[in-house]
Parts: sequence; structure tokens; C-alpha cells
Amino acid sequence: AVVSTQSTGEVYMKWIKIDLHHHTNEDKDRQENSFNYEKILKFYNENDIKIISITNHNIISKNSINEYNKIIESKGYDIRLLPGIELEFKMEGNKNNGHKNVKGHLNLIFHDEYKIEELEDFFNNNYDSDSEENFKEYFPRIINKLQENNFKKFIVMPDFAKSNPIDFYTIRDGSLLP
Repeated sequence: AVVSTQSTGEVYMKWIKIDLHHHTNEDKDRQENSFNYEKILKFYNENDIKIISITNHNIISKNSINEYNKIIESKGYDIRLLPGIELEFKMEGNKNNGHKNVKGHLNLIFHDEYKIEELEDFFNNNYDSDSEENFKEYFPRIINKLQENNFKKFIVMPDFAKSNPIDFYTIRDGSLLP
């Protein structure tokens, strides 16, 4: 992370702990919906985790984000919350897994300057997790639409925790980012 002090303008590097892939009770893929948000945020605070992103599957989790922000503010935690989403895309079988029609997972993490309602509206109107369209056509169109709608500050991060057919090479080598 790059940190700049306002008083001196000095710029320096500082390592900070982050969690950019966090699911909540709103996630449709959760086996049980028993997360205690206060306990989770207390853990983050006690372990000096400074930035987190809620990346539930296929939704911008407005309710969870609002609840987290209320707790962060009321407890005075030094935690920055970034909105995110874990998108699922249809993938054609590939040489590594030999499966057809598997789902690939990509996390998009957004700058916290964006209004949650606007991100939620964008994905409700422009993304369909049940689409039959293949990743290589669908993903670039989503990225282009995000940029057309002035959502230009985001990170694209494959989900490496799953047997995910999407990796950085798929994105880069396939020229999928504008």
C-alpha cells in the first residue's frame, strides 16, 4: 500500500493486512447463514486487518455492507470496507479439467467512493449468472459496461480457492480486459 501524509506530503510504503474475498449471510452459496458480523469484525480489528471486501456470489450485498459499516463506525474500528461481488461465468471445458459447462469465479472489488445502490442496480440490470453466454464474450462486455457507467476503479481477482478454470492467464492472454 502507498500511504501519503497530508501534513508533509511524504509518500512511503507500509504493509497492511487485507481480506478481499469475504462472504456473508446474504451469499446464496452459504451452507448455513450463521455469521455473526460483530464477532467477525472484532476478529478483523484484533488482528489488525485494515481493508476488507464483501464478495458474495452474484450480488452486491447492500444489507451486509450497511450492517458492517454501522458496526465499524459504532465500535470505532480502523477498517475500510470495499464493495465487491463474486461473479460466476459459464466456461467451456478446458484441457485441465475436461469438464463442460463449469462455472468460473471472478471477484470484482470496487473503490468505496461508489454508491452501493448504484453498483447493485448496475449488476441487477447488466449481469445474469444463469446466462448461457461464454465467459470470453460475457466478461469483456461486463467490464466495458462498468467503464461506460463510470465504474472505473476496481480490481479483478480470480477465485483460486475453487477448482476455477479462470486464472490471470485466461484474462490477460485472452485479451479480455480493455
